[in-house]
Amino acid sequence: MSSFIDRFERVMPLLFGSWGTMVIITAVKDYVQKDSAIFVALMLVYLITTLVFFGSVGYIVFFGRRS
Repeated sequence: MSSFIDRFERVMPLLFGSWGTMVIITAVKDYVQKDSAIFVALMLVYLITTLVFFGSVGYIVFFGRRS
């Protein structure tokens, strides 16, 4: 499970910028230091919501300009 978290820490900065990601990861890690399942669940929720947000914004910008 820790290898998944390490891999996630390497991927997150590529998606969301390194500084904000480090703040979020350290805050979540301090909060759920003992239970890594909660950490993974929170990271997945964060990932999904961010992808949905940027995807919808990109969709609006891309298809809004074409029409």
